[in-house]
Amino acid sequence: MHDLLRVVLEVLGLLVAVDPSLSGSALTVALLALAVLTLALLATAVHAGTRGAAPHPTRRIELTAPLAQSDPDAAGHVRRRGPGQVTAAA
Repeated sequence: MHDLLRVVLEVLGLLVAVDPSLSGSALTVALLALAVLTLALLATAVHAGTRGAAPHPTRRIELTAPLAQSDPDAAGHVRRRGPGQVTAAA
């Protein structure tokens, strides 16, 4: 029964069968690949943590490059009213 369970787990890939004829160099290569993968994941996590949250893309675009507006008073359009601009009173 134990052997049957082991074969089923090996077929499903849940248990890796270690071949006794596996050479030391292949095991070394596998361990090095695992170490490189671990370092890459750690570097990605550290970079993502220091980068911070990115600004919302439309907020960044609105201030630098306004889209063409068919009706400037329509909802959702940016109204720039700085010190140099005067709006009509009526």
